[in-house]
Amino acid sequence: MRCFRFDRRSDIALSITAAVLLIVAAPSLAHAQACLGAPSYKVAPLQLGAGASFTDGTKGAGVQVGLGSRQGLFLNSGVAFQSYDGLDGSGMSFGGTLGYDIKVSPAPSTGPAPTTSVSVCPIASVSYAKLPSFSDGVNDYNVHEVDAGGGVALGVSVTASPTVSVIPFGSFSYLHGTATVSVPGFGSESASDSFGMAELGLGLLLNQRVSIRPSVSVPVGLDGSSATFNFAVGFQVGAR
Repeated sequence: MRCFRFDRRSDIALSITAAVLLIVAAPSLAHAQACLGAPSYKVAPLQLGAGASFTDGTKGAGVQVGLGSRQGLFLNSGVAFQSYDGLDGSGMSFGGTLGYDIKVSPAPSTGPAPTTSVSVCPIASVSYAKLPSFSDGVNDYNVHEVDAGGGVALGVSVTASPTVSVIPFGSFSYLHGTATVSVPGFGSESASDSFGMAELGLGLLLNQRVSIRPSVSVPVGLDGSSATFNFAVGFQVGAR
């Protein structure tokens, strides 16, 4: 098989995929549990969400579905579409997050519920993103990225009124990403990197059913990357 020489544009594509994580998996959509700034699955077993993310040269939007037990294990998965400056068409990404909710300050069995509760969640995620194909006039380039890793999230739910709770939250994950550029008939070339991803945000929970969740995600140790600004809404479906 013949080897091909990547031009500057393919280098840019590799840089983009290395810098922009899956908009669904890590921090862009309406995650569940207070540790991620959203309502607990204690109220309902199903959550639906939608969100948008913006970073330098990239913007995207997507939807997510989450399932969880009353206390403990939960799973979020979703799909998103992205557009990239300098590239025609749109990219697509999908993935999921598996976590376990640990209540550091559980509600007492008797007496009034506390106005503040703390939740910690170990989390693991995997994602796949495909950029739109592009051409340099001679060759067509296809680019995709796979990211996987794990970390921990912490949230503090503060009851502001009988119908409103405020949830400041943060998380840190360590991820390994591999971006691959391929040209039909010529082969492929990959670049891998490991890096951290920190997220800080504030969740607003209304009637234990609707959540509004702005946040910012900052890659750590990833050259050429920039912060991502996220906005998401979530809805509890069903009842326990």
